[in-house]
Amino acid sequence: MVGARVPARRVLVVEDDRQVSLGLEEGLSVEGYQVTAVRSTEEARSVLSKRAVDVMVLGLLFGSEE
Repeated sequence: MVGARVPARRVLVVEDDRQVSLGLEEGLSVEGYQVTAVRSTEEARSVLSKRAVDVMVLGLLFGSEE
């Protein structure tokens, strides 16, 4: 359909690094996504208990930097 509005996809970003989270939020929002960003799995569970999301982006740390 030409000209039809496609609803924005809902993205949940789970990232404890504030700068990384802000970058993801900004980049995804510019592309038309509705972004909710949280800093912990507990916050993510709370969001998911209230509404569905289409995609979840998880920031994971493997090992440690030395």
